[in-house]
Amino acid sequence: MTAAGKAILAFLPETWLKKYFGKVSLTRFTDKTNTSMTVIQKELESVRINNYATNRGEYEREVMAVAAPIFSAGNVQGSLVVQFPTFRYKESDLDKHGPTLITAAKKIGQRFDREVAPAFDAG
Repeated sequence: MTAAGKAILAFLPETWLKKYFGKVSLTRFTDKTNTSMTVIQKELESVRINNYATNRGEYEREVMAVAAPIFSAGNVQGSLVVQFPTFRYKESDLDKHGPTLITAAKKIGQRFDREVAPAFDAG
């Protein structure tokens, strides 16, 4: 699972997550891919606590990533992600970048609230 995907999924309603995970198959892309729902649920809980997600070569072996959710109008709207080549960075470097992404994602969400959300018509 990608860091961007985890950052979004962690903040979606539990009923939606159950429905989603009930119909998708969890594919192993690398030897680091998590296909256990127990592990994935724990990981999503960690994302909710830390407010950022990581991918440590789970989708592509040579790529790691950090992602933070973007919130607007009180809901997760997307995520901001930075990917790192594994030959240039260590896994231990990923968590150092979480706070920077959280700050940037908050700014994007605030801008969405000012510029995009008022244009939405719920009716």
